[in-house]
Amino acid sequence: MMQISGSIYNSLKLMKLGIKWQQRKADPTRPKEDEEDPQRAQLEKRLQEQLESTKKSNILAAIDGKLKAGGELTKEELEYLKAHNPKLYEEAMEIKREREAYKNALKNCKTKEEVERLNTNKMNQFLSQAKAIRNNPNLPKGEKVAQLEKILRRVMGIQTEHNRFIQTKAYQDLPREEELREAKAKKKAKANDVEQPEQEREDPFEQSRQASDALAEELSAAFRETEQPEQPESKAEQTKGKTSTAQSGKAVAAEAPVMPPQPQTETPPVRRKLSITT
Repeated sequence: MMQISGSIYNSLKLMKLGIKWQQRKADPTRPKEDEEDPQRAQLEKRLQEQLESTKKSNILAAIDGKLKAGGELTKEELEYLKAHNPKLYEEAMEIKREREAYKNALKNCKTKEEVERLNTNKMNQFLSQAKAIRNNPNLPKGEKVAQLEKILRRVMGIQTEHNRFIQTKAYQDLPREEELREAKAKKKAKANDVEQPEQEREDPFEQSRQASDALAEELSAAFRETEQPEQPESKAEQTKGKTSTAQSGKAVAAEAPVMPPQPQTETPPVRRKLSITT
């Protein structure tokens, strides 16, 4: 929803001017009342700027959402990004090139297992990059979010291409490596007149599923961490810089305000409770 700052009166006046502006645009012959009013002209200009800004934000958000869902951008959408968000445009072009390279790699696979190994290796690459971003203490939260979202867009693009390929006839016609081994063993057994026992087939999708699950968990955990508020500096950290080391072999003592002498009592020392919030 478009936010209009100012008093309720100004908001209502902006709304009224917006309606009049639309009517005037539709009918140029309509009388232009208060045309010379500078305040009115300023409010009308401000309303138009806010409408344009909201429209631009909505379009960019829709394009970004499409990338995060694994969609392919049209030529018009790419041109809009190039004009209004060059950084996201460059990223979209990188994703497009990466998807093309992955599609070509899929076409060169000779077995279903090769297809799954290709996907597993790609997911493990993304997982390694996500862990490096998450565990980098020098990256501020905003930069972490930006880099993690970039990985998310890339992941969804690759997975979309992968899911498309495994639904094609080209994938269905690919043999499994076990089938090739069994055919070779049967041919050898037939030549030697030996009966070949049936062997249990392995699930070729297990490794890629595990890699995808691990990546999803890592990204989810990383995004959750970036959403947590900054932790206040603890008292121990605040006084850490005030400690000074004594001479070699002597204990480290913390600076403390000079207190007046207290009467000697045998009251036990009070323990400080350290509270850590996560």
